[in-house]
Amino acid sequence: GFIFTTGSGQDFLDQGGILRDRGMANAAGFKIDTSYNNVGGKADPLDKDKTNNLTNIGAVKIGYGTFVKNGADGTTQQVGTNALGSKDKPVNKIQYADNATDYNDGKFHGQRLNDVILSYDAASSTLTATYAGKTWQATVNDLGLNKSDKYNFLITSSQMANRNSNGIMRTDLSAAEITIPAEIPQTETHEPGYEEG
Repeated sequence: GFIFTTGSGQDFLDQGGILRDRGMANAAGFKIDTSYNNVGGKADPLDKDKTNNLTNIGAVKIGYGTFVKNGADGTTQQVGTNALGSKDKPVNKIQYADNATDYNDGKFHGQRLNDVILSYDAASSTLTATYAGKTWQATVNDLGLNKSDKYNFLITSSQMANRNSNGIMRTDLSAAEITIPAEIPQTETHEPGYEEG
């Protein structure tokens, strides 16, 4: 999950994020869900949405992507658009790995995953996520965020136990790029006076 929150990393560890049916209060972001979530016999409502999300989550390296927000009680709901222009059924389905590829770097082996690109258009207050050949959008308002507030940005994964993170995610951020537009220069006009004499 790619989370914007006023909470901390410890809050995520204690309460969970945006990948399950509930987590940190008032958190929001983009999630790539690759596992059928069933905590204590209760299925995640987003996983049960077979029209938009998935009928066979976790099977053959498939899952779904979507923007989500957590309410004041931490309950997670889907927001923003479904995958734009997708002809897949369900519309948000993604393939996150290819079993035919087994990349070995000498330390680990497995499939290469897809790049995740998050971008923000300040003019329209729209966050765009691109992943596995699909694109989703959500406005700041959809996400329940406020442009004047400051947020922490967490990149997270989770495991089944009690919705919280209890595992390790291996992520190589060496090629990660975070581009922040330069501030618009503020100019001042000074008209110096002169003494007549």
